[in-house]
Amino acid sequence: MFTAVINKKFVSVICFLFFVMGIPVQAGTTGKISGSVIDAATKEPLIGANIIIEGTNLGAAADFDGNYFILNIPPGTYSIKASLVGYSSVTFTNVKVSVDQTTKIDFELSEESIELSDVVVTAERSIVRKDLTSTEETISGENISMLPLEDVSSVVNLQAGVVDGNFRGGRNSEVKYLIDGVPVNDVYSGQSSLSAEVNSIEEIQVLTGTFNAEYGEALSGVVNQVTKIAGDNFDGDISVYSGDYLSSHKDIFTNIGDVTPADVYNIQGNLSGPVPGTNNLLKFFLSGRYNYDEGSIYGQRIFNPSDSSDFSANNSADWYVGSTGNKEYVPMNFSKRLSLQGKLAINVGGGKGIVLSGLYQDNKYRDYDHIYKLNPDGDYQKFQKSFLGIASYTLLLSNSAFIDISASGIRSEFKQYVYENPLDQRYINPDRKKDVSGNAFLTGGTQNWHFNHTTTSLTGKTDFTWQIDNVN
Repeated sequence: MFTAVINKKFVSVICFLFFVMGIPVQAGTTGKISGSVIDAATKEPLIGANIIIEGTNLGAAADFDGNYFILNIPPGTYSIKASLVGYSSVTFTNVKVSVDQTTKIDFELSEESIELSDVVVTAERSIVRKDLTSTEETISGENISMLPLEDVSSVVNLQAGVVDGNFRGGRNSEVKYLIDGVPVNDVYSGQSSLSAEVNSIEEIQVLTGTFNAEYGEALSGVVNQVTKIAGDNFDGDISVYSGDYLSSHKDIFTNIGDVTPADVYNIQGNLSGPVPGTNNLLKFFLSGRYNYDEGSIYGQRIFNPSDSSDFSANNSADWYVGSTGNKEYVPMNFSKRLSLQGKLAINVGGGKGIVLSGLYQDNKYRDYDHIYKLNPDGDYQKFQKSFLGIASYTLLLSNSAFIDISASGIRSEFKQYVYENPLDQRYINPDRKKDVSGNAFLTGGTQNWHFNHTTTSLTGKTDFTWQIDNVN
């Protein structure tokens, strides 16, 4: 006997959002650099001075007041150079650009009376950020790589006000998760349906309070994951590790003394660069990870789901215990995860050109249920598959105006069952669980519910950004 419940939900959301004067309608994926260029001796503005971001095609020229700004800059660390005929060039290194933030860089150029080498200055981020209007933390991919963190949730949990994914005491479903500015919350459960891997992240922006209305249904917090862009040069890495759990509390953790390095292992890597033979017209970024974690909690197969027992007699000597299990240890909080991501950048027009990206994740895992410790095969297994596809194009109208056009689709499928076929004859009559009472370990029986939901969301967005002056 079993009960089957299948929930399916299809959500199609098409919303074209338009914004003016630099106020974003959704989480951004780029930042801005602004400042001034003046004569070091007279403090007069240097009209027409050229400011470029080295290694990119981004730059600007100083106006009549010596002011400049550069828009639509992907997050990262750059070197910014200012030059003008008759003056020594000045380069600021280690300039950090963050999502939705403005980095201030002011140049002072000295007249060049003799041949001088360029002046190099190391930029320092100001202690007070004047454009910060919310409680925000920005974590760069470089900083993440230096920490022993496995996933995005580990990074988020390090931030103030966040405990186990709960922001300021709110529920998990009250947090809005985004990847490259696209919402990835499952519209059925409100949970994040997938996340970028840490080796593919350029920056994570975490908002824990007083965030703008642009974030829609977010109630407790916002996590915006900005992934790496395709590079101009070939670059890549690969890492592998394995291990197992150890504990001196063998009376609490069953089978913890059986150390096997293959019980926990991880393989991940990425590769980026131009597509050969395309003369930098096409650039790619690829990332992949496979992680297996057997977990630290084991059950023991003392009973099989089909076993039955009778403890109704008052005298324990008259009890009947039907036990046919092979007594093997079974992992009860394991997880298997495959994650693949790819980006293809097509260098057409101005700005970032056309960018096509996709992210696929396949998770299989199990949550520990204590009453099934001696009957581990009767408990649920859970499966989740998600795919995110994004196509975007940046149309550069001028140095102070551009249009971002993007379309995205996300599909998430979640399943929970003991046996895949709901009519499987191995399902046991729920009355079998009544063989024991209270919180005693089950001596037979199965979880009998089937749960399945699939959600699909489609989104279209058009953003118009116009920097009217040096402030707005």
